[in-house]
Amino acid sequence: MYAHHAGSGHLHRCAAIARELNKRGVRTEILSSRDPGTGVHLPLDLHEPPTATTDASPNAAGAAGSDAADLLAAAPEAYVDPTAHGSLHWAPLGVPGYTQRMAAIAQWIQEHRPAAMYVDVSVEVAALCRLLGVPVITLAMPGSRQDGPHQLGYQQAHAILAGWPNWVPTPAHLHRWADKLAPVGGLTRFEGRPRPPRTATTTSTATGTAGATAPDDHRAPLITVLQGSGGDSWTEAYWEEVFRSHSAYRWQLLGGSRRVADPFPALCSSDLVIAAAGQNSVADIAAARVPAIFLPQHRPYEEQQATARLLQSAGLAHIVWDLPGATQWEPHLRAAWQLGESAQTGRGQGCEWERWQVSGATARAAEVIAQVANGGRPSGAMTAQAHTREPLTRSQPPVCIVTLATVSRADHLRRQHRSVQMFAQREVRHLCVALDSAAELRAALPETGDLEIVDLPTDPSDTGHGPSSIRLAAARNYAAEQAIDRVGRDGIVVFLDADCLASADLIERYASVVAGPKGTEDAGAAVVATGPVTYLTEEQTRGIASFLDDLSPNDASGEAERGTLAELQAAARRPHAARPQPGSGECWESTPEDYDVFWSLSFALTGRTWVHIRDRFGGFDEGFRGYGGEDTDFGFNLRREGIPLLWVGGADAYHQHHPISSPPWEHLSEIVENANRFYAKWGRWPMEGWLSAFERAGAVAFVAGDGTGRRGLTLKQRARD
Repeated sequence: MYAHHAGSGHLHRCAAIARELNKRGVRTEILSSRDPGTGVHLPLDLHEPPTATTDASPNAAGAAGSDAADLLAAAPEAYVDPTAHGSLHWAPLGVPGYTQRMAAIAQWIQEHRPAAMYVDVSVEVAALCRLLGVPVITLAMPGSRQDGPHQLGYQQAHAILAGWPNWVPTPAHLHRWADKLAPVGGLTRFEGRPRPPRTATTTSTATGTAGATAPDDHRAPLITVLQGSGGDSWTEAYWEEVFRSHSAYRWQLLGGSRRVADPFPALCSSDLVIAAAGQNSVADIAAARVPAIFLPQHRPYEEQQATARLLQSAGLAHIVWDLPGATQWEPHLRAAWQLGESAQTGRGQGCEWERWQVSGATARAAEVIAQVANGGRPSGAMTAQAHTREPLTRSQPPVCIVTLATVSRADHLRRQHRSVQMFAQREVRHLCVALDSAAELRAALPETGDLEIVDLPTDPSDTGHGPSSIRLAAARNYAAEQAIDRVGRDGIVVFLDADCLASADLIERYASVVAGPKGTEDAGAAVVATGPVTYLTEEQTRGIASFLDDLSPNDASGEAERGTLAELQAAARRPHAARPQPGSGECWESTPEDYDVFWSLSFALTGRTWVHIRDRFGGFDEGFRGYGGEDTDFGFNLRREGIPLLWVGGADAYHQHHPISSPPWEHLSEIVENANRFYAKWGRWPMEGWLSAFERAGAVAFVAGDGTGRRGLTLKQRARD
């Protein structure tokens, strides 16, 4: 086994997997520049490597904790062509430490003739082992790793372990290698350890030398800040100021100059943990099963940002993207605790850390390595075996996003398509039903070849005159049927208004709700899900549009660009206040009143659920022509049929600004027609705000109806100025 020397996580992971391999009778040895204990200590890849030491102090570990990016930043002129013209990550010319290091690994391989090599992680070491005839198992890391060296490492590997749960969508940089990818769950040295009892004595003992504050009330919540040895952007002085500013809580800082050899008891005794979003920190906290706040740190390839987005999307932890001022932590603390409480109240997923699949993860990793060592070559079957170890198996049903658009919305549709492309983590089809001319819309969008645009079949009864010839209800029904033709009844259909942009988590949050936690086969009763919609201001729309319009197709696949779009959206986020607003990761069932505010801007369901709806009440009522009423009618039908309407936190959409009139005078005739139809069906008026505004302006009047107590609505000619 090879353990990278930047931070302690790689070595901890290797040691945990080695223990499992030893249980299987497989002899292991760890090679690392970071003291591997009983393993092989390698020279550092520097010009003048420091003397090898087993001192575990932070100062001694500092040199061993440097990676290629650190070395280049510190002394760029000292290392010549370190990337071998972009083909590797770290292979500098004429560096004695690097030569000695690679020679030591080669000599060890010659002497011991290993059956396999687990490399955690180094493209260069993996390539060396493979060149020497040793099969390699490597570890996939999150983030944007489409670069040549990473892809070379994945290509030559016999197997690729991933330290995340099997329900996580395969990242884009691993799609080519999915047949040998084994997501085994969170890998931690604390797996299987019993949680110590939570007592004041335990907490005091664990924190006595770790910088804990000690208010008189020992019942005050204990918050632990976990500072990894891989480095963080915060300082101990900053946290001391945070502790003083929030003295109602007990605090302890672990790491840096306050390192403890075994932080597990302190983690388990905590009411909340704050940490960077590294793979080991996440797995360690998952093993301790405590609520957490993660502050993703800037690392090469944006790996912590990718992990943080996943945790946020899954509702497992609260994420703080930018370090707050020392006095500004209270809202974040409360948000993290509320997320944890939601797991107990049933209104959300909360801190359900068992979903990170720590239990059995090292055994699953050891099994993959042992199979390779015994001469096996992993395939899709091996990956499937790793998946079926846990009861949380999740399939990946395909998704079809459907939208309706006129040629006038071509720019908005182009940006929507770009957002879908950037954030899709599974097979996603994008289908648009043209409300005027598919040919003209395709001509306006020549660069979006994988956006499928189809015409709405004509209605023989349609006169083709006036705004009511825009058949929104019919177009939605047709779009749903076309989507099912493409992804099947077990696929997921997401309706997204042409003005709306997808967020990073929209697709996966919808999929996790409508398909159920174990995939469509366990979805149970039909459900419809709808997410928050933020109406962007003109200025916000202009900023996001400028960013999206300037992206090239290659830029759109980059992790940094996805992160930028997600940040622009998060900064603008202010969901429409008239609808339920569950927190990220939460899912709320509708009250009877909530069905009144259903809208079709953004909602999702499986193809099977759509067929059920079509059979029960026909989908959207095509008697509504043009604008208004058909959404509310659909919601009323859902309520009458007892179909759950779920409000999904995190499935955000962002509505691009366009000029509107309020009330919408340009749709007056069709609104009146549709309001009368709605009243005839339900005995209530829809769109009451608009109708009242029209009435105040003298454009409409309510008149006596048919003698049953109902009132009809008639249209008056609006007076000209």
